[in-house]
Amino acid sequence: MRSVLATNYPNFEVIVVDNASTDGSFELIRELFVRKVILLRNTRNLGYAEGNNIGFQHSRGDIIAFLNIDTEVTEDWLMELVRALASEEVGAVQSALFKLRDRRSIDSLGWTIDPIGYAYAAWLDSHSKKPGELFYAEGSAMAIRRETLVEVLIDGVLFDSDFFLSFEDLDLSWRLRLKGYKILLVRSSVVYHSRSYGLADDSYQKVYYNSRNRIATLIKNYDVKQLFTWVPLLLLLEIVRTFLFLYRNPSKAPAKLHGMTWNLANIRSTWRKRAFVQSKMRKISDSEILNAMRRPNARRWFLSMYP
Repeated sequence: MRSVLATNYPNFEVIVVDNASTDGSFELIRELFVRKVILLRNTRNLGYAEGNNIGFQHSRGDIIAFLNIDTEVTEDWLMELVRALASEEVGAVQSALFKLRDRRSIDSLGWTIDPIGYAYAAWLDSHSKKPGELFYAEGSAMAIRRETLVEVLIDGVLFDSDFFLSFEDLDLSWRLRLKGYKILLVRSSVVYHSRSYGLADDSYQKVYYNSRNRIATLIKNYDVKQLFTWVPLLLLLEIVRTFLFLYRNPSKAPAKLHGMTWNLANIRSTWRKRAFVQSKMRKISDSEILNAMRRPNARRWFLSMYP
């Protein structure tokens, strides 16, 4: 909070959304910063997606920056993001993330995905100061113009609240891409990040939400041809990986199975959102979308333990 409030920008508001925390953090922020921030508290944990939706609903700025709780920002982080958004063809921008406890080490210079939604670090040249294009902006530290966000709302909602956590930033960025916008990494905007502060990568929740939201993201955003090309393959691979996890890491197998069955139970809701995205937002063909993705890597599909 202290680093955010020390941001070198002439006019900004800080909105803190507390998702029903029980560790005393809400009380501490209220005591130390109540006159400097807009403090909102939910009666229950609504997840990353809906928590950010609530913050967005209470915001007034022309540019909206999203920042995770496990970050510390530099003075110019926001100014650099705003400068990069000056171009109308840019839809979203992400800060360069360095590790909070080892500040010379890169945490993330952005991400890309392959056609079935598996994520890969976009290790762009860390020494270059020029912006680099990404497939999607990571929600840990990103900014988007309000007028651009309004273009990609579904039923007036920004992040898909059904996602709870995981893949909501990819889902939003994909809609921006379908609208024809570019997404950039801004290397001059530096934020320090303590990744996986909330959930361990091998936790049941992390595996469950990754599995189910990956499937839902593809269903919502692909055209019909690519939908029936890649989603069946993803489902087949998820089934195979479920059996592999029974042998290698039994705790992950039920989470993956749960993620697949959730999509079956909620297909009508997901399909309704898909119909809206395809009819109201698509300006770019899937051939262009696929060109921006990483090529499929069958070895990683079967051998990786990434959830």
